Amino acid sequence: MYHRSRGLSFEAALRDMGASSPRDRVMAAETLANAEGEEQRDRAFDALASGIGDPRPEVRTTACFSLAALELPAAWELIALCLSDAIPEVRQSAAIALGTLGAKASFEALSEALGEGPADLRFQAATSLVEVDAAAAYPLLLEALKHEEDPEVLGAVALSLGAIGNAESANALAALLAHKASQTRLDAAYALAQLGDPRASHVLATFLDDADLGWDAVIALETLGSESLPHFREFLNAPGGAARVRIRAAGALLALDGGKNSSAQGCLTAGLRSRKIELRGLALQELSKCAGDWAKPALVALHRSFRGRRMRCDIDAVLAKIEHSP
Repeated sequence: MYHRSRGLSFEAALRDMGASSPRDRVMAAETLANAEGEEQRDRAFDALASGIGDPRPEVRTTACFSLAALELPAAWELIALCLSDAIPEVRQSAAIALGTLGAKASFEALSEALGEGPADLRFQAATSLVEVDAAAAYPLLLEALKHEEDPEVLGAVALSLGAIGNAESANALAALLAHKASQTRLDAAYALAQLGDPRASHVLATFLDDADLGWDAVIALETLGSESLPHFREFLNAPGGAARVRIRAAGALLALDGGKNSSAQGCLTAGLRSRKIELRGLALQELSKCAGDWAKPALVALHRSFRGRRMRCDIDAVLAKIEHSP
């Protein structure tokens, strides 16, 4: 039986921007993001402009992202119209799209969104401002830390300051380490870790056994280097914590500790025996960074087993790396 292709040609997408079905208009807007060459991009720009005023929010959202994908600086003005949309998802998408586009001219619109928009918009604007102009965003974000009350927005502002990497923001971020909202505390600690500030470590350690937040805590602690070693050791020597977080923490500890910690070694070899393929894959990924002779028996056993049949090339690569390590 002949199956019609679900893909749209460029010309069909231009036509379908005026289709009666919202689903067809969304598919058309998605396709126009792939316009090639100056002529196609100009035509796509004109067609997507109609999507910004579409009565359906899903079409407006897709039009924002597709306009950003065209990488035409002039698109910022159309996208910015959606910053005041009544639908949260649309205005959030507009803020994200402006960050993706990165047009300097959009900075003022995003700064107004950070200062005066609803919380969901302020949350996205904090990130996009850094993508557009990190240096200019820095004082605005510091000021936002002083007056912002929404915990999620505070977290987004903190992460943006961490991404900028100016160590002068450390004291302002450290003030959030005692915030009543756990996610805000984690975000502030994560940002401090990006700045290399050791004040983050004790807060990050409290999240290691959190099923939802532990992964981010491991990533941030790892950036602090030897400062994190006691926290990783304590975590792995005690029960608790999600399996994937324990495996990731074990890999981080071995990478920082020269591959010598027996608890971390045991955690990774146990991961290779897990019934869940994603945990076996994660353990193998971590072992590729830090495995030694101690890992050989578990790796060979997995290679020979039915569960390891899809991983044999990766296992071989880790075993070869062990053989050639000094």
